[in-house]
Amino acid sequence: MVLIIASVTWMVTCERVGAVTVTADGKDYEDAELFEIGAKGPFYKVGEGQVVVVPWAQVDRFQAASIRKRFAKALVNLRQKAYWVQGTVFEKNEAGIIIHTGSSSGNEDDSKKETRKDKAKQQAEEKLARNMSNEGEAVFKDGAEVATGLVVLKDLPRTQYGVGSDVAVIAYRVGELSYEMGLGMKKKIMVCNLAKPEWIGVRKWKNSSGKDMTAELVAVKGGKCLFQRNGKNFVYDLDQLCGEDQKLVADFQKNSREIPLKKE
Repeated sequence: MVLIIASVTWMVTCERVGAVTVTADGKDYEDAELFEIGAKGPFYKVGEGQVVVVPWAQVDRFQAASIRKRFAKALVNLRQKAYWVQGTVFEKNEAGIIIHTGSSSGNEDDSKKETRKDKAKQQAEEKLARNMSNEGEAVFKDGAEVATGLVVLKDLPRTQYGVGSDVAVIAYRVGELSYEMGLGMKKKIMVCNLAKPEWIGVRKWKNSSGKDMTAELVAVKGGKCLFQRNGKNFVYDLDQLCGEDQKLVADFQKNSREIPLKKE
């Protein structure tokens, strides 16, 4: 399914760090500029508003090195399946604060209102976003998938945001709910938390004997867990973890994304 985003309002910071030649769908593109990464691969700007995605399996070592250097934070968001939620507060209810993504309150003072040049730049960025969507089936910002439609943020501070307030946050999907649209119509909408899931980052893991180890889970394969501690990796048998932590590993496998970047 291809998602066409009608309006995306972030700034595409396309720093020109050296154009390269990339191959996508059997065609070579010279003077390509790396500007974002997504689930299917890195996105390259190859012309005025034109975008191609190079599949992760086809990314060479030189491209991988550039991605690691320039998109370290985005790689973390991509691996953790983070979402970029930007829009306005549509409603508050018992489930949380509902955000209408893609919208803006427009509450800017005169000094911040768009100039003609700013508007032209935004239109160019929106064209890039639409083409990113056509190539990769979703739009990404800093490695986080751009959420569309209505989104519930469960833990957005209620006292800080009123109806109509602008919101722009990184969030993590925790489920969905059936939302009453009116006239008896219901729609499934995504539910997210700002707080990172427990399986993300450095934490204390407990084995079946009750002993703790502080580390970060980075990969799981064939009943083995790859952990990282103080910059060094080590392998641990999944069945040696306590039952509760084995469930966290299952959550990691379900909700994280593996990116097959070639080693430098």
